[in-house]
Amino acid sequence: MANEEKLRDYPEPATANLHRTRRQLRELAGRAQEPIAVVGMRAPPHPGDVAGGRRRRRAGRTSR
Repeated sequence: MANEEKLRDYPEPATANLHRTRRQLRELAGRAQEPIAVVGMRAPPHPGDVAGGRRRRRAGRTSR
């Protein structure tokens, strides 16, 4: 008898879990459509001179 009750009660939580998972997937898919902002990027003072900027920072000087 206990097994029959388990089998009868199983679909309800499984269905609720499925609905919750589908809702979460819709929310995540909606977030993928949001634009991404890149803030605070700055090019090196001389293109291609990344190593020179590192040397200046180590020496305590800024590049600007």
